[in-house]
Amino acid sequence: MARWRSIDWRLGLLLLLVLLGTAVQQNVLPLMEGADEPLHYTYAEYLRQVNHLPDRATFMTNPTRQESGQPPLAYWLASLLPRALGLDTFPAEEVHPYLETVKNRWFTPPDLWNRFDNLNVYLHGEGTHTLNNPTVLAVLRVLRWSSLGWALLAVVGAYLAAWELFESRRWALVAAAVFAFIPTFLHISSSFTNDIGATALGTLILWRAVRFVRTGGSHRVGASIRDALWLGLLLGVGILIKVSVALLAPAVGLALLLEAIQHPNALRRLVTHSLLLGGCLLVMVGPWIAFGWLTFNDPFGFQTHVNDLSTHTTPLGLLGFAALLPEVYLSYLGKYGASVYLRPETYTALAGLLLLAGSGYAIAGWAHRRDLRLSWLWRSPHGRQSLVLGTAALAMLLGLARWLQTIRFITGRLLYPAHICTALLIAGGLYLLARRAPRAGWVARVLIVGLLAGISLIGTPLAVRGAYRAPTLLAQDELPDLAGAPLDFDGTIRLLGYQLPETRIAPGELHAITLCWEVLQPTERHAGFAIKIVHDGEIVGSRTSLLGMGHYPSFWWQPGDRWCDRVVIPIEKTIAPAQVYDVLVHLLDAETQAFDWQAATPDGTPVELPFITQVISPAGDMTGAFSAEVPAAIRFPGFASLEAYALRGDPVAGEEVTLDLVWRVEGQTADDWQQFVHLLGPGETVSLAGGAPRGGNYPAWAWAVGERVADSWVLHLPEDLPPGEYALGLGFFLPDSGARMPALVEEAPATDNVAILTRFTLD
Repeated sequence: MARWRSIDWRLGLLLLLVLLGTAVQQNVLPLMEGADEPLHYTYAEYLRQVNHLPDRATFMTNPTRQESGQPPLAYWLASLLPRALGLDTFPAEEVHPYLETVKNRWFTPPDLWNRFDNLNVYLHGEGTHTLNNPTVLAVLRVLRWSSLGWALLAVVGAYLAAWELFESRRWALVAAAVFAFIPTFLHISSSFTNDIGATALGTLILWRAVRFVRTGGSHRVGASIRDALWLGLLLGVGILIKVSVALLAPAVGLALLLEAIQHPNALRRLVTHSLLLGGCLLVMVGPWIAFGWLTFNDPFGFQTHVNDLSTHTTPLGLLGFAALLPEVYLSYLGKYGASVYLRPETYTALAGLLLLAGSGYAIAGWAHRRDLRLSWLWRSPHGRQSLVLGTAALAMLLGLARWLQTIRFITGRLLYPAHICTALLIAGGLYLLARRAPRAGWVARVLIVGLLAGISLIGTPLAVRGAYRAPTLLAQDELPDLAGAPLDFDGTIRLLGYQLPETRIAPGELHAITLCWEVLQPTERHAGFAIKIVHDGEIVGSRTSLLGMGHYPSFWWQPGDRWCDRVVIPIEKTIAPAQVYDVLVHLLDAETQAFDWQAATPDGTPVELPFITQVISPAGDMTGAFSAEVPAAIRFPGFASLEAYALRGDPVAGEEVTLDLVWRVEGQTADDWQQFVHLLGPGETVSLAGGAPRGGNYPAWAWAVGERVADSWVLHLPEDLPPGEYALGLGFFLPDSGARMPALVEEAPATDNVAILTRFTLD
């Protein structure tokens, strides 16, 4: 009781900040955008309307879907709120069909860090095509209040658990603040989910467990029985909220063991406590397990998460498992909705905090290296508490690893029943570090808590709000400088132009282009757009989206609306080097997905293929493409030098020869220089070939400094060539003016800017 009486105003302030932060995030996070929030909502409403557990055998089609196997307690408790308020009901079996009508088909962005790109699973706002059902939204708002209650309970539990280890209110508050202000914690507190209930109960379980081993040496029998019953009660309630809380059972069992070995009659004490705890679990969880076992042969409800869509066909190997770990890290620290991430700098700062805490342990370990004994773990109270917490963290990590191997879409938030272990680990390392400079301890505490609070209470709401907001509408003079000619679609919306910062594409990379739009008239059609990168009918990259990158559906449009979309296009196919690709933009009906929006010029002329620009695949080093082995001494200053060539075939009148060339690019040009190959003979010059390099597939404006471009020309020698001495010359010219690019041969100016490549005699 003394501990409770001595809790000061700072814990109250922390709880107030958590309450405000959660309330703000509940406001900025659109309804139904929380992780699996539609399924959690439907489960609670199903219990309120039907008042019995879901049918797991029909989990693919029933209202609660894969959540059908989840324990019911969190949903039942939450359903009491709308029941008490007398809120109307929307039939649970109609929720998913309704949500399908307001779903954003293209909500998964290809770029992890693009925080304004189809991050909304559903379309939000007014209108018949958006999520605006007043009954559904009112109930979900109320259900989210239950998450707030669990969040406050979890923070109190974190504070009490930290106090057991630190025995210092200041550092207990630091640990509780770390616990509360890791961004994902406030996210699961702001949406309706059973994760926050599992976090609260997991925290309370570990608080009672570390308290149990601390006070075990002085426990009277009655007190120890009471504490064992408390552990059984909390563990049972936790499992009835989320099955993953059962992973804390090994830590609870270890706590019973470590408490018992402090007494002479250890075995009897351990057996007594184990029976009491097991009895609690049997009474509380047994009926639910028996229901699943006898009815569906699925005691823990795992089978509802096993289907062709949600599981890997074969368990992941080591490399596949390792590839998922960065996502686990990011989603544990801060991931919102389906795919909203914070700025990379945020994760770097949080990683720095982890490293700082780790340095505290390293410095303390080195300073006391001669005194460290393994027996400290079970002989000292803090050692026993560390063993319990370490066991909880390890069990939760092993459970997550098992889920990662089999089930898709596993995220780090599933570790949150043991989240207090992370908070205590960080706070403990910082505490050890602060002990090296006691006078700076308060500065460290303020900076650490301030950093985390700033991220969670200010940075995160701004990021979440930005991820779901509509695009900024622009005045005419606010539009950026645009390239390309305007294109109208069905006389309804005009593509004003584009910005293309980079024209070069590469396989496996993301290519960005900005498209700017203007609404000409309102429409009832649900519009999307598709942008494709194409060559000879082959699409190497494409992207389909609603306009506004998912945030500005067409039924919101008003004449005069202007905005710009930054479109990120994944280049998914292997592409040939030194190739030009056309970029096409189509508008489509987002419901039927038919490309039936007619493109036209502003004067009404129909456009069959709405071409807007071109991109290129770099040439790189193509010296191995041809066997051009004859050195050349031809240079076009400021543009390119001919490194080598090969003339295949005999130069005979009426025959064909092939000219292979390898160019070393030395400068960039924006002009569309064409290449020519001339045959210079007695009294006349014959044009053998001309046009854009590489048959138009890699024009001169695409060449980049440092590239080695291989080109080939098939030359047909006229049949009526008279005998005599001939020269083969080449150069570049502009098709509009006929002007030729200056040419040097062995550093001397070439006559008429025709560089002589080779000479031969025709008999």
